Amino acid sequence: MPRGWLFAIAYHAPGMVKFSLFLNFLASLLVLQLLIRVWWEQAVILAGLFVTLLVAARQLTHRVLPVAEALREVYLGPRDGFDNTAPQGRSAKME
Repeated sequence: MPRGWLFAIAYHAPGMVKFSLFLNFLASLLVLQLLIRVWWEQAVILAGLFVTLLVAARQLTHRVLPVAEALREVYLGPRDGFDNTAPQGRSAKME
């Protein structure tokens, strides 16, 4: 998946889209489990997939997203550094 798509989904997609992508991922895991015949192989592979999912989610939240946020702040500035409702130093009337 290209990195631009990942950032577009992470920052611009609504919550329902993110939730539907997660459900599609779980559905693909279910299809994979249906293709495997022996029950204990299914259990071991499913456990491995969920462990991999948890490790990947932790890596994403603790390593990738902070770096992406720091890089965004380098180019765009801090998120809370500008308040558009605060007076900007000028008034509309003539002085």
